[in-house]
Amino acid sequence: QISDPDIGHTRGTHTKLTVEKAWAICNPGLWAMYDNQRQLVASRWGQQHNSDKYPVMTDEWAATLPNKAFQLHQQANEKLLFHGCATRFTECKKKEGIDPRVGKSGMFGQAAYAAESCTKSDGYVSADDPHMFILRCILGNPHVQEKERNTLRVPPCVDAKCTDKVNPSCGHER
Repeated sequence: QISDPDIGHTRGTHTKLTVEKAWAICNPGLWAMYDNQRQLVASRWGQQHNSDKYPVMTDEWAATLPNKAFQLHQQANEKLLFHGCATRFTECKKKEGIDPRVGKSGMFGQAAYAAESCTKSDGYVSADDPHMFILRCILGNPHVQEKERNTLRVPPCVDAKCTDKVNPSCGHER
């Protein structure tokens, strides 16, 4: 059971969270694509990402998990993060994954949002039948955005080699 003054702050519909059931869900096809991306990010950033500068609240908890299947890829800066959604979307997300292309535009543009605290994600669950995902997320070299930029379509550059331009002939803009 989790009690915190921030729980329910988005909609104010509840004051505590209780984990009643938990399942490990793995779609082999999606896992293969995820693992490929994880390896690409790890090979690009290695130990050069700035994750020590931005610790994530779930790091300590993730380190205590006994199951080797939950070991996170440090070189890819992989983290466990929370994702809340309406109940009507949970079955689809379990089968097809979480697709940022169909996410709503939030404070930082159109994306699939995840949070380091369940008290941030709880505002997006259905009050009558709450479901929340704990996701493996590849952060790579994180960029901390200090103010709202809801027009972002791709992440800002954090790499010195990046020109902050995306090829417009591919239909991309920053």
